[in-house]
Amino acid sequence: MDVTLPAEMVLELETLIPEEVLIKLQNNPDFDLKLIMKNIIKSGIARQTVFCFAEHDKKYSVWLE
Repeated sequence: MDVTLPAEMVLELETLIPEEVLIKLQNNPDFDLKLIMKNIIKSGIARQTVFCFAEHDKKYSVWLE
């Protein structure tokens, strides 16, 4: 599934990620949402890959265009 939103919505990223996925990400030591958000803001919400996460047959990707 692809969802397209205004770039500024990335500032609300934590509320947009389904709870069960957010829990999995938070339990992943390589995932630091606070650092990701800090880098996004520092970049001026520039085009970039925010994160990619795969589990079994599912892949989650968030990027800014």
